[in-house]
Amino acid sequence: MKGRASASTLADAFELLHPRVVRAIRAAHEAYERLGIRHALIGALAVGVHGHVRATTDVDYLVGSEAFETTGTLVSFRAGVPVASEGVPVDSILAPEPFARVLDEALAQAIEFDGVPVVRAEHLVFMKMVAGGRQHLADVEALLRSTQLDVARTRLLLEGTSPGARAAFERLVADLSIS
Repeated sequence: MKGRASASTLADAFELLHPRVVRAIRAAHEAYERLGIRHALIGALAVGVHGHVRATTDVDYLVGSEAFETTGTLVSFRAGVPVASEGVPVDSILAPEPFARVLDEALAQAIEFDGVPVVRAEHLVFMKMVAGGRQHLADVEALLRSTQLDVARTRLLLEGTSPGARAAFERLVADLSIS
């Protein structure tokens, strides 16, 4: 089924990762929940949930703007926003303005995976294509191979981004003979 993860628990998805990373995922999730902050797991760990587990040294969450406080020109985390757990760094990522609409949608449409919200594969691919770089492209290729990624939906998400991001996605799709 599209947008669904293949394992039944975080521990199943991340059996190759150190247990403290899985505990850090949960601890950060619980902190965001207590603070009423919209959040969804992204990055390498979300790629793992969608079927391609790889090593990583941090936990990345996409968060809503309510995770931050602004005083004049100074922006800081709200009190209680996690920066580490179990010795594992926790990164709270806010959508940059040109992509805020798509990433707000990503937060709203996140799938629950063992109680933790995770961005859908299409939104994850969007983020990785916009970011660019070798590892992000390798993650997208792995997602194209290991999930039932909705390629048409991903194309729609990429409309209006840099032409290079859309073109790179189309090259990956063509190289893998995916329609």
